[in-house]
Amino acid sequence: MLLDEEIIRLVGINDRALAILGETDRIIDTRLHVHLPSKGPISVQAYVVYHNAVRGPPCKGGIRMSSDATLQETIQLAEIMTYKAALMDLPFGGGKASIVADSGLPPPEKAVLVREFAHKIRNELTSGAYVPAPDLGTSPREMAVIFGETHMRECVTGKPVGIGGLPGRREATGYGVAVVAEQAARELLDSEFPGLTVGVQGFGNVGSWACTFLAEMGAKVVAVTDVGGGTICWDGIDVGELKKYVGEHGSVDGYGGRHLSNEELFKLDVDILIPAAIGGVVSGKTQTTSRQGSSSRAQMPPPRGRGTKFSRKKGCRWCRIS
Repeated sequence: MLLDEEIIRLVGINDRALAILGETDRIIDTRLHVHLPSKGPISVQAYVVYHNAVRGPPCKGGIRMSSDATLQETIQLAEIMTYKAALMDLPFGGGKASIVADSGLPPPEKAVLVREFAHKIRNELTSGAYVPAPDLGTSPREMAVIFGETHMRECVTGKPVGIGGLPGRREATGYGVAVVAEQAARELLDSEFPGLTVGVQGFGNVGSWACTFLAEMGAKVVAVTDVGGGTICWDGIDVGELKKYVGEHGSVDGYGGRHLSNEELFKLDVDILIPAAIGGVVSGKTQTTSRQGSSSRAQMPPPRGRGTKFSRKKGCRWCRIS
């Protein structure tokens, strides 16, 4: 269970509730047997986890596609979804799914995997027990594949607008990151947002849109990294041009002729640092030399334990967003 003693004490969670939250309701462990043009016949592990359905059904949570995905991570992410739905008073339980495959596969091959996954869990989808959405490694394109299998719009969210998805859904998380970062600047740094320097780890859907809105709000995005490397410009990065560069080169690394590692990003003397990539990147080791004033966390799962303790020792305040 992710809840530690401090959270339990602050929230006032009783023993009965802890007993309910302490165990995962259900785990579906299956394999996807498919043929991919680039790899031939393969067998891929996949999971669906229902952490808690007291507020559901359905259990709500995205589908993560990553070669590093594990059952334990999926369980943690499903638990987080339980708390997110409860905090927002939504009638959903906490769920999550993972497909243990390379997130860099071409779209047609991702579609093959997701189509087989939807076939394997068809009863979960059509009964309303589980409602998926995009997550790391998946997008509205893959949600359209699920809709194509079930022909039920209500069985999946995060679809393209043309088949019933909501306008603005793609930008929403990145916008939320930017809004909370602006609020954190006022309340924690006692500073107006325009002119503050920002470093962002991750330039996928969340990170790229966060950069877009941060720049529009007047912040100076000075450093961005992704899995391939990074770039830095203390005069401020043109986010629109960076997006074009990524479209051509597949990574932010080398933009403007500059290179920056993820490790170097965490050591920069910036006002705001935003981890918008995979979870687990913030640890005691990561934070020992960082000097950020505030960090807005857009990663899943969030930093815990030594990562947040070292952050506080360095004068860094966390604002959790997800």
